[in-house]
Amino acid sequence: MKTSKIVVTIGLTVLALIMSACTADDTTGEYRDTKVAINVACIANPTAAEIDSYVTTLTGDTITQDETGTTIDVILDSNGVKKVCIDSGSAHIVRSVLY
Repeated sequence: MKTSKIVVTIGLTVLALIMSACTADDTTGEYRDTKVAINVACIANPTAAEIDSYVTTLTGDTITQDETGTTIDVILDSNGVKKVCIDSGSAHIVRSVLY
């Protein structure tokens, strides 16, 4: 009986350490929307280096136009990462960031 209490106590202690390690960062655990400007003009027939200068999108991003009639291009770079640039008008990305 005494051995099983020790095993349970050790198990709970290990679990507590694991759980505290998962939340030991400086975040509040709250997501807030941030605004990322799309301020790079599209280039006709861009090189790989020019595509690298475009704005990178992340999963969950929402592209929002600031002006009616805005046109953007979405391009995959050589690594398959989605990049965006402005053809006309203005737009931004709404990105949820963990604080």
